[in-house]
Amino acid sequence: MQNPLLFDIRALPLFKDIKSEHILPAITEVLTQNRNQINVLLNVKKPDYDSVIQILEDMDVNLSNVWGVIEHLHN
Repeated sequence: MQNPLLFDIRALPLFKDIKSEHILPAITEVLTQNRNQINVLLNVKKPDYDSVIQILEDMDVNLSNVWGVIEHLHN
């Protein structure tokens, strides 16, 4: 089964399917993706909005989407 915390952001998360054991793998996955993106950014020859800022914003959105669901369920 796919981790319900790693949902398509165009849809609502399936809260009923989320269990505590999904948290660590989901956060680990997003942080791994973000670290890989940082390594790509370190090699950008001509930084501009699309090659740096947009990627950083996308990384933030991905982490916020997962963490936001966790935070919502915690409250």
